[in-house]
Amino acid sequence: MKKYLLGINLFLSILSFAQTEQPVLNWKASNMLHDYLNTMMHDQYAERKQTFQKAITSIPSFEEYRQHVKQSVKKIFGTLPEKTALEPMITGWKACKGYRIEKIVYQSLPGHHVTANLYIPNGTGKFPAVLFFCGHEAESKATSTYLQTSVLLVRNGFMVMLIDPISQGERYQLVDSTGHPLTRGGTTEHTLLNGLDNLLGTSVAGDEFWDNERGMDYLMTRVETDTSRVGCMGNSGGGMQVIYFAALEDRIKFAVPCSYLSSREITMEESGPADGCAQVPDEGKYYLEMQDYLLCMAPKPLMVLAGRYDFINYRGTAEAFGDIRQVYRLFGKPDLCRLYTYADGHGISAPKREAGVRWLRAMMYRDTIFKQEEIEELPGEKDLMASAQGQVTTSFTDELTIEQRDRDLYDALSKTRTNFLASSKEVIRGKVLELLHIRETDLEVPCNSSFLGMQQHGGVCYRTYILRMGMEPPIPVLIALPEIPAKNIVILLHEKGKKYLLDSVVLLHKYLSVGSVVVMADLRGMGESEDKELYNDPKYCNREYCNAMLSLHIGKNLPGMRVSDIQTIVQFIQSRYDSSQLKVSIQAWGTAVVPAIYYTYLNKHIQHVWLEGGIRSYRELMDHPLMKDAYSYIVPDVCNYFDLENLIENKL
Repeated sequence: MKKYLLGINLFLSILSFAQTEQPVLNWKASNMLHDYLNTMMHDQYAERKQTFQKAITSIPSFEEYRQHVKQSVKKIFGTLPEKTALEPMITGWKACKGYRIEKIVYQSLPGHHVTANLYIPNGTGKFPAVLFFCGHEAESKATSTYLQTSVLLVRNGFMVMLIDPISQGERYQLVDSTGHPLTRGGTTEHTLLNGLDNLLGTSVAGDEFWDNERGMDYLMTRVETDTSRVGCMGNSGGGMQVIYFAALEDRIKFAVPCSYLSSREITMEESGPADGCAQVPDEGKYYLEMQDYLLCMAPKPLMVLAGRYDFINYRGTAEAFGDIRQVYRLFGKPDLCRLYTYADGHGISAPKREAGVRWLRAMMYRDTIFKQEEIEELPGEKDLMASAQGQVTTSFTDELTIEQRDRDLYDALSKTRTNFLASSKEVIRGKVLELLHIRETDLEVPCNSSFLGMQQHGGVCYRTYILRMGMEPPIPVLIALPEIPAKNIVILLHEKGKKYLLDSVVLLHKYLSVGSVVVMADLRGMGESEDKELYNDPKYCNREYCNAMLSLHIGKNLPGMRVSDIQTIVQFIQSRYDSSQLKVSIQAWGTAVVPAIYYTYLNKHIQHVWLEGGIRSYRELMDHPLMKDAYSYIVPDVCNYFDLENLIENKL
């Protein structure tokens, strides 16, 4: 029976961590995993481009394509909550020149409050309405350019509802007892919460969509709203929300995303993944490009606002809009889509908002009337607060945060997990492999090895190898043989790579002295192939954020790929030594722990596993949402079936 020896600090304290290892790979490998993932992404989008070109040959073929996109979007967004009572409140209002601003609070989920401002023109009659989705500014709905855009819209005859997204404005989720955010900003909070969501099969993008969806439900109840003329507009991260909203909400009649539309393929390769609210697992797996979301609403009026020198890749913007233009031409309505580009950077600047509002006025009112922007004093952030204390967590007793909601969902799934774990071993094994994106046949493919020679370090002589499994990232390996007859094999896997173990003379000699064959290897993305620090913004709290998010994007995950690496290492060892005589054990540290747990479950011949650091349960991430490197452990949807502790208990 295998034994998990948890938290054993086996001579780790005597490691001096000297960086003196001679690399095994004879090339610079820091980009290896990133290049591998990008290649897979490019293959996915190459297939998408071929499918799209076939789809736009006729309206029926495009409708088939559109339905496939909509189904795919629903799959990656997962099951949405049931609609419950909004319990809306108007907590105050402010009279302005030609309009008023109402302060609104509603519940998108029971106990989960959303703060918003509603701009309403003076006068009677029903008005076309705009849901305005905010970007990542901390002030959210009180951001000056969003106020200016809203005032310009309301002066031109539109109602405007600005909604605070989670982690911004009055809606920070990870806070202390005074309501003060515990993270460095909304993008960090989005990312940390997204990891928790992913474990449950949801996402922060889905959370934002649901808040916006319920905001639209509220807007449709207002007597001032012309429900036949309701659409959405947003900037930056709010532009991303517009793009998702276009695919998921059929009631919208127009859309104006600013400073976000671009080719996902180009963006992921050139600037890498953005924060968690803009990353939905499996997007690449289902061949979804950003323009595909917007094409779900074609040929309704659509205007894209862009800055020629935005950090949002403009080449990608032009490419994405090129697809949109082809579809609108297919429908014979090219005038209903437009790309407006201004020679500036990121944001909804005066020229962009004026172009957008002028176009919306023409589309919705069918006239050429346009009231120019005027200089006036705008309300301050405190004047626009809808909650009593400026934060929902302190304004409402027992506010349900996303963090708490995820813990509640995790706990509510306990019975579901128990029922699943009562399934046959074959069913459980199949689900584990499915979630890790490993095929059973992948575990049977023999690896190719290259012997490179000998290396000596700390009085120990090592054989050096490179292991290859097709075109998967090669694995560098060091093997030390005992001077006495071999009795067992131990594989050492450290999150920082084998270089962190080489100077542990006592640890290595301990194993060698009792007849252990010592195998040290770098799993992909670790050691010699560790991603460069400069590619991973520290605000995302993960030293391999770029590769973690890219792997999720294409339908993989880091734990699953690293399980495959361990299998390659074990196969290599078993091809050289009699596994029936020499039992194999694994010792893992840090982010290598979770792959070791999965591998040991899938392969019963592992005799012992020692685990140091890392996590033993995904509930640990739920209880400690600020934990660093969480994405290194994430397997989407896993908590709907089992947790790591279940695998450990099931003898693992």
